[in-house]
Amino acid sequence: MQQLRYIGATLYSLVFVVHVCLYVLLMPCVGIAQPSSPAPKPSLSFGAFAALNLNQHAASFSSLPGIPIVLFSGLTSQNALNAKNQIRFSDAFGLGMTIGGLVDIPLSDVLSISLRASYATHGATLQATEDLRRVGFLNTTMDSVLFFTGTAQFVLTPSLGSLGIEPLLKLSPVSTVPNLHVYAGTRLGAMVHSSFSQVERLVEPSSGAVWNNMSIERNNITGNAIPDLQLINLAVIAGMGYDISVGRIMLSPEAFYSYSLTPFINGLPWSANTIRVGISLRYVPEQQVLPQDEPTPQIRDSGYVVQNVDTVSQVQRATSTEKTPKEFKKQPTFQHADENPRGTLNASISAFMVDSTGIEVPLVRLKVEQFHAWQMYPLMNYIFFDQNSYKLPSRYRLFKSPEETKNFSEQDFQNVNMLRVYYDVLNVIGARMRKLKNAKLQLVGCNNNVGLETGNLTLSYRRADEIRRYLIDIWGVDSSRVLIQARNLPEKPTKSRDSLGIEENRRVEIYSDVWDVLKPVLVNDTINIPEPPTIRFRMNIKADDGVASSTLNVKQGERSLRLFSLPGKPDSTLDWNPIIDWNTIADQSSTPSTPDPLQFSLDVVDKKGEEVHPTGSIPVELITIKKKREIGTVDKQLAIYRLILFDFNSPAVGANNSRIINSFILDNLKEGSKVDITGFTDKLGNPDVNMKLSAGRAKSVADYLKWRDTQYRGVGGTRPLYTNETPEGRLYNRSVEIRVETPMIVK
Repeated sequence: MQQLRYIGATLYSLVFVVHVCLYVLLMPCVGIAQPSSPAPKPSLSFGAFAALNLNQHAASFSSLPGIPIVLFSGLTSQNALNAKNQIRFSDAFGLGMTIGGLVDIPLSDVLSISLRASYATHGATLQATEDLRRVGFLNTTMDSVLFFTGTAQFVLTPSLGSLGIEPLLKLSPVSTVPNLHVYAGTRLGAMVHSSFSQVERLVEPSSGAVWNNMSIERNNITGNAIPDLQLINLAVIAGMGYDISVGRIMLSPEAFYSYSLTPFINGLPWSANTIRVGISLRYVPEQQVLPQDEPTPQIRDSGYVVQNVDTVSQVQRATSTEKTPKEFKKQPTFQHADENPRGTLNASISAFMVDSTGIEVPLVRLKVEQFHAWQMYPLMNYIFFDQNSYKLPSRYRLFKSPEETKNFSEQDFQNVNMLRVYYDVLNVIGARMRKLKNAKLQLVGCNNNVGLETGNLTLSYRRADEIRRYLIDIWGVDSSRVLIQARNLPEKPTKSRDSLGIEENRRVEIYSDVWDVLKPVLVNDTINIPEPPTIRFRMNIKADDGVASSTLNVKQGERSLRLFSLPGKPDSTLDWNPIIDWNTIADQSSTPSTPDPLQFSLDVVDKKGEEVHPTGSIPVELITIKKKREIGTVDKQLAIYRLILFDFNSPAVGANNSRIINSFILDNLKEGSKVDITGFTDKLGNPDVNMKLSAGRAKSVADYLKWRDTQYRGVGGTRPLYTNETPEGRLYNRSVEIRVETPMIVK
């Protein structure tokens, strides 16, 4: 009868859960208007789970039914009965596990039913203590009887396993964290396994005495089943979990607490509550949605729209006003939106220019002008290494044989960025050492002096020797001209203690007694200067299921100029409005160079695999040197100089940069030359400090030049020239760029 009552209580709980779910499902139909195009319903999912159990046994009983507790002899019958009643098994803890399968049935965006079937173990070790008063024991040599006042323990070790079903309500209570869930429900279990062992163990005295069976244990009893064990057990469950999406697999760390409502044995105060911590894996199938009538195209509030491309001043904010397909096609080419017909994913992209005051203006045409230019690339005399490695990283350009060095020329560095030149630095040095027969090099190997590299001077030496061997074996530099020194941290280390700062100290520093070995590379070049130099792409992405990947691709004809991977993954319930600023001049290899339109596309894939691809294009006007010669226009010659050799956290020009300015810049300033100086920093450190530091360095260079027509500014880390993810990228970002424009007549 007692088990029937437990089954009835469980069925009542199930009916209550179903009643709540039906209420949640039907509530929107009563008095609440629904939109004509319902949002996609969450998908049913199924999978498995596993957890580690901490079993909390609540116990207060003297013995299992029919299992005797044999007390020590010498008591009267009444005293023995009293002593037995005082011996009680008490609360205990034990470890177990739970495994099973699950199905999650979504009812709404915030509520689901989670049905689980599980196998759980509920074991622990229970103890009851018996005080012994003047009891005779054999000594360990078993040749005499000793009398002690001691302590014994009855140790009961049950092994319990149950199969159960768990109907749970799954709720997402925090709208800003939709992946966080709380659970509440019941577990109806059936015992499918039980066994036990019980033994009386002598605890005190701990040595020098044994029972009369010549062991410290006696009364050892085992059983394949616990007497009078209840078949049915019932518990209430509460918990929480957090979903982590991996494609269509949902991985969820979970924690639950189970409170038992039934004892293991009817009438015996003995039950087990459980804390279980584990993980579930669920597969979320792709939801099949019936095709619906395609909505009338709308322009969403995601950017500016120019009504007349010939009049840039006529700008209005886009609204959600409905437009016919014909009107929609009349919108200018730089404002594009793309929507998934299912309504779960849409995106738009727009292109802008930013004027000197910071105001955005829609970009309707890109002007690209060609110039003769001198470009100066400073050589950074550091080679960086991977953690605990002395092998040259693959990003450095290395020749495999001396034959490959014959055609190397510094004048091949045309239309490239500084990092492209830097990755050839060992070849530049090797070629110069081949010409400058009396020049010598000193290679100083360093380590970051942290973790595996702490005090590892051997590693520092091998790093320097790796470069030495390359210069000797490939470039034929005499070994006597290349000296090696090993130390831990560099003499002027990067002081930042985060991982990015630490990796800058894993390097070899290169020095020479002849300045021409490490002087900047100067290239006579033809470069393309777009106007505006920076294009800002504004995007709006709405992904109800979250963004899995998003990229921005910029092309001219079949030539891909830049591919941007958008950083960050937004909350799936919010609009995402990323911005990308493209510095078209920083890398001449990706600068627009033909009259073909500039095409851009935003490719977005959500976590369900749906895709949208809004695109756009901008007309390009190319003004070539040939064209300027044909019309006899006044042209200008450009010279672009770059300085990187600043001391850490110092705005001072310094001796190395002073020599570069004197050797390359001052003598080339002519009548009418205009000088524009920009200071940059990397992303390390405080942004406000970096902004002041970059402005201070730009001003120091301007003060050193003392040229009458000069302007300068600092932009800190807001406009990085190169990636901040490599040490060389960060060091080249810590630069000052000097752009000199000198008028000239083209004939």
